[in-house]
Amino acid sequence: MYQQLYEQQRIPTVQHVDVYAFYNELTARYPDLDTLADEDIDASPWASSFDRSGSHVIMFMLEQRADEVVPVVLELAEMYGLVCFDPQTKKVHLPSHLGQEA
Repeated sequence: MYQQLYEQQRIPTVQHVDVYAFYNELTARYPDLDTLADEDIDASPWASSFDRSGSHVIMFMLEQRADEVVPVVLELAEMYGLVCFDPQTKKVHLPSHLGQEA
């Protein structure tokens, strides 16, 4: 599914309130690049703007900020019951109501 979303072969149309809430809380802490003034971009942990729909959020973070940002992403995903996939490690992080990491 990640690969299809990444390559824009699949564009979900379903809106999930938990994905929307996750995105809003994440961007309250770390705003999307699209919303930043030019002088604020260097302080962002993001390498590019998010790819998102009502069903997914794909984020590209700077490697040097991963230790700071990944725990926040995983915490918010858990809070909203969302599955996270890390394409660098090929690890799937499931919310506790679904089971352990895969």
